[in-house]
Amino acid sequence: MVRGLDSAVRGSGSPACINGQSGRVTAGAVSVLAGYKSAGMITPATTVVMAIGSNDTYGAKNGYMRWQVDNVERVVGMRQPVVWVDVLNWSLSRGVAGQRVYGLGTWTVNLQLWGKDIQYPNLRVAHWNAMIRSTYTKYLSDLLHTNAYRNTARNNLITRTVSPIV
Repeated sequence: MVRGLDSAVRGSGSPACINGQSGRVTAGAVSVLAGYKSAGMITPATTVVMAIGSNDTYGAKNGYMRWQVDNVERVVGMRQPVVWVDVLNWSLSRGVAGQRVYGLGTWTVNLQLWGKDIQYPNLRVAHWNAMIRSTYTKYLSDLLHTNAYRNTARNNLITRTVSPIV
């Protein structure tokens, strides 16, 4: 969930429609987005922010995230500004084997996402992973979920990424 982002985006004068649900995978978010598009809730002035993908990192398959980005582009069209926040999903509570699975999944998801902003000129990736990698304890309580400081920092990153394309 992107706590506080709605007010940050509204403050920029852009329309905002926020839908957050814990545990959602990207395919589910694309379905919600398609419903919003069909209902006319996404106008040409709307910037779509996809802050999702962490729940896709366990056993991430090569090609899955590329396919999801393509699906979003099909839903909203290549003229619609899209910002996608890359992911970081590690957890100390999962043990060494779990860390490897989630760490590999994080890189699999991000590598697929990072290549898509070249293909789609309306897509900008907000590089959350790079921003917090070396100082994650300041932002994350468990290497995945938010704390108050992280919410503000992540929302600022998204707002800075949105600015050049709106």
